[in-house]
Amino acid sequence: MPALAAFLRRHLGWLAVHPAADDAATEIDALLRRAMAVSRGSQDRLAVGHCGA
Repeated sequence: MPALAAFLRRHLGWLAVHPAADDAATEIDALLRRAMAVSRGSQDRLAVGHCGA
């Protein structure tokens, strides 16, 4: 994440006027929210099958 943040900071002016800026901002926001949820130990669970133990 630090490398991505540094890249975005360095290229902010160019990225802000890019035609895909809105889509990129939406995707970056979703990535940030997911990373924050994972780092907090989100209570979201996904059942993947039965445990055989």
